Amino acid sequence: VESKSESPANTDTGKTEKSSAESPAAPPAESRAAPLVSEAESLDAEQAFQAWIASLEQAVQAAGDDDASRRRAMLRWRLARLLADEQQSEQPTADSADQPSEATSSSTDPDALATIDAAWQNDPRWQAAERQLQVAELLLRERPRVPGDQWTAAADSLASAAEALAAYCPLKLNNAEFCRAVQSYGVTEPFAGREFRPGQEVLLYVELQHFETQPTSAGHETEFRATYRVADANERIVSEHPLPIDRQTSRNRRHDYFIAYRLRLPNSLPNGAYHLLLSIDDVKGRKSATTRLAFELR
Repeated sequence: VESKSESPANTDTGKTEKSSAESPAAPPAESRAAPLVSEAESLDAEQAFQAWIASLEQAVQAAGDDDASRRRAMLRWRLARLLADEQQSEQPTADSADQPSEATSSSTDPDALATIDAAWQNDPRWQAAERQLQVAELLLRERPRVPGDQWTAAADSLASAAEALAAYCPLKLNNAEFCRAVQSYGVTEPFAGREFRPGQEVLLYVELQHFETQPTSAGHETEFRATYRVADANERIVSEHPLPIDRQTSRNRRHDYFIAYRLRLPNSLPNGAYHLLLSIDDVKGRKSATTRLAFELR
């Protein structure tokens, strides 16, 4: 089994690494975000957090007829709901400020709300999303005629925000495919179908998104550990194999990242329908993902 990434690759060339069953296991996947608020002096943390969101909602009503102020207040309120994983798309109702919830009663301590607000302001997710808000405001305000340099600033701001938020997003495995040859990112020669002989050699191509890089003195380092399993038509795992560790260092932060694993399909399985489950651990980001491909042995 071989792996290749971020360099011209085919079935015959490319730097490879070998792994064994004794390779240390990847750290377990876990959240990258630490709790933003550990305590609030006069409120339960959850109640205080909801009170903070409610205070942003009331700011929407207090914005009055000033379109710019109201728009910004609305965007901040929506952003707070999004970051709180509150999947609600409706806007605050006109009378919502007159009907406060328990969390917005007169017992709410303004200092506690200020503490929570400050914690969010210092969180990288909030700061990245704030840059997106600035872009949104720019486009809403100037969309009839926006000079080229402002469009450039908007694009740079969005790219910076997306890069900052990627560390908090789940790892994604895209466009996985069995290939005859892999030249570079997105340049592949897939098999015409997914019917193979037992023991046939294939390249397993996959693109990675929302992975994390670690700055080092040599550049930006990435590290991925992977395994593949084969499941039969009854979802029973009939074969499992480790794949080579993919560790790369680049001068600049990578965006288009792929891995091409060279492997042989099991030669001890009977003909029939199967699924290959590819699981990859992002060691630097401490997160993982799995994708599956259907195939047949004939």
